[in-house]
Amino acid sequence: MSIRSHWRQIAALLWVAVAIVVSLGVMWRLQDERRQREVEALTPAPAAGQAKPDYTAALAAALKRPDAGRRELEFGIQLREWAGEDPEAALTYVRRMPRGPRYTQGLLIVLDALGRKDESRALQVAGELVTTRAEQAFYAGLFERMAGRDPAAAATHLAAVPEGGGRAQAVRAIAEVWTARDSAAAFAWSRQLREPDRTAALESHLAILADTAPREAIEHARQALDGPARERAISRAIQHLMLTDPKAAAGLVSLLPPGELQMFAAIDVAHEFGARDPQAALAWLKTLPEGEVQRLALNNLLSAWGATDGEAAGNYVAAMEPGPAQDAAAAHLAAILTLTNPRTAFTWAQKLPAESARDVAFVSIATAWAQQNASAAARWAGSLPEGPRQQAALLGAISHWVTHDAAGARDFIRTLPPASQRAAAESAAQLLALTDPSATLLWAQTLPDPAARDAAITSAYQRWLMSAPAAARAWLASADISSATRNRLAGPVGP
Repeated sequence: MSIRSHWRQIAALLWVAVAIVVSLGVMWRLQDERRQREVEALTPAPAAGQAKPDYTAALAAALKRPDAGRRELEFGIQLREWAGEDPEAALTYVRRMPRGPRYTQGLLIVLDALGRKDESRALQVAGELVTTRAEQAFYAGLFERMAGRDPAAAATHLAAVPEGGGRAQAVRAIAEVWTARDSAAAFAWSRQLREPDRTAALESHLAILADTAPREAIEHARQALDGPARERAISRAIQHLMLTDPKAAAGLVSLLPPGELQMFAAIDVAHEFGARDPQAALAWLKTLPEGEVQRLALNNLLSAWGATDGEAAGNYVAAMEPGPAQDAAAAHLAAILTLTNPRTAFTWAQKLPAESARDVAFVSIATAWAQQNASAAARWAGSLPEGPRQQAALLGAISHWVTHDAAGARDFIRTLPPASQRAAAESAAQLLALTDPSATLLWAQTLPDPAARDAAITSAYQRWLMSAPAAARAWLASADISSATRNRLAGPVGP
């Protein structure tokens, strides 16, 4: 092959390669143009002469949706987008809305958007339009945000907030954020405010401080507050302090004046103190006001002590001076011990030296045991010696049993001896008649003991007469009972 022929072949191959490249380039360009057309087809073109969405129309469409939840959701989304783009235009729309829940929602959306762009303008509009408690929530959010940047600077904006609930929310927001950042500065600022801002700021400051420094919170409350506000702050701090140092918390309960707050503080502290040091807690109990406060505090102490050392708690109650205080403690501890082991509770109660304490303990055991196993509790109570103690324990168990297994309770009552059957049947009939009086009366008529039968019929009928007198009298007119019983039931209702 000549050199000329060789170069001619090479030139031909080059032309083929060029043609392929050109063809590929054309193909790729056509594909790119096709993709661009597809994207443009999927992208809605803006309306002629309209650069921005028509939010007024979008909101009108949202409000026409039939589903209420979807309607309110879409309304909020559209208005929030509008307020984010043009809060003044959105504000004009909201001003025209009628007052109501949707207006409140809209106002809060617009005020939030304004506050993120111009806080002074937002406060100006809020001062003009905010009137309800729900709308006043705006101030809490705005001032929390501002205080997060600079609490002192946020405080200078309070002058733009009208007196009332909204201002209180703003003050509290500043105090809370400032306390978390610098409690000393927040305390100093709160103290120099005028009322009612001063108390609102101090209470919020102390509520936050109580979480981390309850002793400091109590000291601040004693320095800066008085009256109910001081009591609330100290009580809150005691609640936190008792979790880490119940002995110290116990010593501060006396700072509260006698009353409900002191009682609740004493009850709570007694439980924590009793769980850690029962003997010290018992000594402290004697410093509390006598009567209800001591009784309730001792009960809570026994709840904690009985759960960890039931024997020691039982020995303490047994050694108490006989009387109402011991009876109350015995009843409470018996219930606590029963939750762990009813037989142990019964053995302890039997050894109580005072008869009245034994009686209330037995009743408490039966009642507490019935919540776990009503049939076992009732059978245990039925095995006690006949008398007031047995009757009380039996009624405590049966009263719970009939609400969970009426048929079982009815069958059990039929097996009781006459002396116990009467009181049990009378009590059960009254409870059973609440749900099915006619069936209860049929059961009452089958009781083997005449006295129990008569007592149960009377109890069920009187209960039915109170709730549905016409139905009760109709039953009485046709009931298969003696004439004497019918005449007695038809007479005046009495004990």
